[in-house]
Amino acid sequence: GAAASSSSSSSRPPTARPRPVPAAPCWQLPEQAASASSSAPAVATEPTVFGPSTIDLIRQGTLSGQTYGGSTYKLYEAWAAGQRKERPILTLWLHGADMGDISREDLCRMQQRLQRHTYFLVPMNPKLGANGLKFHWGCGFDKAQNKNDLGFVFGDLHVPFLKDLSDLTACAADEVSATHVLAMGYSMGGFGVFQLAGYAPHVFDVAVAVAGYGLGTMATAETSAYNPPQPEARQVLEEYIKHYAASMVLVPRFFVVHARKDTVSHFEDVELMYRAMRSLAGKAELLEIPEDKADSDKKRGRRTKCGHSYFNFTLLAEESEDFLYRRLRAALTQVPPRGHDSLPNPSPPAPVARSPVRRHSALLQPRRDSPAVATAAPGGDSAGCDMRERSRSRSARR
Repeated sequence: GAAASSSSSSSRPPTARPRPVPAAPCWQLPEQAASASSSAPAVATEPTVFGPSTIDLIRQGTLSGQTYGGSTYKLYEAWAAGQRKERPILTLWLHGADMGDISREDLCRMQQRLQRHTYFLVPMNPKLGANGLKFHWGCGFDKAQNKNDLGFVFGDLHVPFLKDLSDLTACAADEVSATHVLAMGYSMGGFGVFQLAGYAPHVFDVAVAVAGYGLGTMATAETSAYNPPQPEARQVLEEYIKHYAASMVLVPRFFVVHARKDTVSHFEDVELMYRAMRSLAGKAELLEIPEDKADSDKKRGRRTKCGHSYFNFTLLAEESEDFLYRRLRAALTQVPPRGHDSLPNPSPPAPVARSPVRRHSALLQPRRDSPAVATAAPGGDSAGCDMRERSRSRSARR
């Protein structure tokens, strides 16, 4: 069985939460109004049936900005018999560093576990941006920052993309009248979940970061293939947690899923983030992958040995029911549904003074329109981080 630290059993008052007001009409963000590729017309496809579930592609388009490359996205609707009459949930799915699009069949298997009429918003990682920046979701990094695959230490979070993706998510939730919005991701996608939770927590009701990580790391040359410089990498992680844990806890429920033996993204890093959220009264749960399941995914018929291969166990296999989805469905009943109509966001509290982050002067601050304890970083442009999911670990990442 999995070792799991459970959060408080008390539930929120059963009142409807106000829905965030999109920054622009749905599917047409202000910066992209002149770009035909950024609009998202409906597409005509035949629904596909997988077992008891049916899935249909509803809309597709591309996010593109001046500082990041194109990020294509698709909006799917999935349902089982009798579910289309109920209000849906919206799930934002973020892929890992294999840069692969998730299959319709896998989305249907998730929908069957969620047991809800579900829309899936599925973006792809942004392509090469201005000044040669590469991206892993809201983190960009140049060649120098990523020397020895250390972009996740020396990169910075990138405001423009995170703003556009969170706005797109809010637009989609508003358009489909979602009762709840989930952010889910694996590996690099889990990293993206942490990014979005720190930037726009008001957009999400539940976050699920599987095999994820943050900026910086506690890992050393003895425990990591990336040979991160210490104490610099540890200091970056500590500052990242200090700045953004207070925003992450504003997501009503947060599931941090990780294997202790994972040598690609390290358990100690996410454990620190989890503890910080709990210390701030956040409703977070740390779900520890059983040791014998950490390498359970097969790649080309073989199992890897890095403790970072538990995508199927966590999200698709029969065991995922008791390990994750039972908890996830319970969380959806404990978080009040969003109202049918868009209402103004609650006023954010007064900004809290923050100590400067070492070298990361452009580190992302939570949005001004988010009820978080910070102000937005001026200008918005910075650089990024991740590249953990390269070198010898590439084959281990989903």
